[in-house]
Amino acid sequence: MNYKYVVKTSFRLLPNYILCDIITIRDALRRGGSDMSKKEGNEFSFFTYKGYPLVRNKDVLYYGNMYDEYVIMLQILKTKKVKGLDVASKVKVYQMSTDESLNPLEAITRTAEKDGLYEALDLAEVWLKRSMAKVKSKA
Repeated sequence: MNYKYVVKTSFRLLPNYILCDIITIRDALRRGGSDMSKKEGNEFSFFTYKGYPLVRNKDVLYYGNMYDEYVIMLQILKTKKVKGLDVASKVKVYQMSTDESLNPLEAITRTAEKDGLYEALDLAEVWLKRSMAKVKSKA
């Protein structure tokens, strides 16, 4: 896949940095880790939330296993200050297929917008569980 082509032709719908993040995070996770992970023995481990890996890259979080059918991308749109810390106040949630043959824009199967990171992660977990149930029922 020509990544420059994907970024140039897709920028009308998603910002360029999101497409670049999708490609680099997906490739890093498939290789078995990167600077974002901590190596323990011969395996890489990621921070998990409710049993799924959670990886952050600036204002974009990726939730789920890259070897599963779907993964969730959470984009922080707005933040607010709470006791001196930036807290996500508006989060866009994307469910994406991990099929490499798809264009990144075609890979997006669902979207939603939530107030706060907790609500977004809660929705993401439901989407992942439902997509896993559908995959298991087809097999």
